[in-house]
Amino acid sequence: MTSTMGTFFEAIKNSKSKALFLVIVFTDGIPPKEEKAVNENNKDYVEFCKCLGLPENGGTINKLNIELTIKKIEISLKS
Repeated sequence: MTSTMGTFFEAIKNSKSKALFLVIVFTDGIPPKEEKAVNENNKDYVEFCKCLGLPENGGTINKLNIELTIKKIEISLKS
């Protein structure tokens, strides 16, 4: 939540009416022992979205006269 508010305040500071909070997940090279942590992070993102009244895959909220889009993308680094 702190970083979300930081995004709002940065938009206000720069006189912007729209902002993007982007969560980037790299999907390759995850050791098996880390998979549980990755699953927990995914659950946390869903809960984060729910707390903001958004669907589990993100969306847009309007607060403080700012349209903030929250989105998660997954990137494969395999060539």
